Amino acid sequence: MRHKTEITFLAIFSILAILVGMVFMTNLFPQTTGMTIFDPDNPQLGNISGIFFLISGIGIAILAFAKNRKYRNQSIDQLEYFRDNSIRD
Repeated sequence: MRHKTEITFLAIFSILAILVGMVFMTNLFPQTTGMTIFDPDNPQLGNISGIFFLISGIGIAILAFAKNRKYRNQSIDQLEYFRDNSIRD
């Protein structure tokens, strides 16, 4: 069960990072003034931060997908071994 929890947290952090990146990059749209929380005179900082968060979110999503595939592809014997010998929380 630990692996499912880990993958769930990675997926949640991925979604949050992508959403924060989208909020920071709102100045890409002409109808808004953008995220000027960093420097009101330089809204490009919002773009830079937004791109960083988007890339981070995509990277975390790829990591979660890879971990999910890794654990899914393990044999039944290994899964039974993990179940029988894991440390109970």
